[in-house]
Amino acid sequence: MKIMFQRDIALKVTVSLLLLLCINAIGLVSHAGAQTITGKVVGVADGDTITVLQDHTQYKIRLYGIDTPERG
Repeated sequence: MKIMFQRDIALKVTVSLLLLLCINAIGLVSHAGAQTITGKVVGVADGDTITVLQDHTQYKIRLYGIDTPERG
């Protein structure tokens, strides 16, 4: 009985560690291509896409996690 209890604890610890590793990996991937720019919004294409002007260069930016209908 004691051996089965120890196996259960070891399994729970292993699963918990794997879950934490997966959550951490997802967090790293979601921010992998992110960068910060400062500028003036000069256009709105639809609810989740804007155009930003920075140093005479326009950047088309899609906002992540914003769920809006497309322009119709």
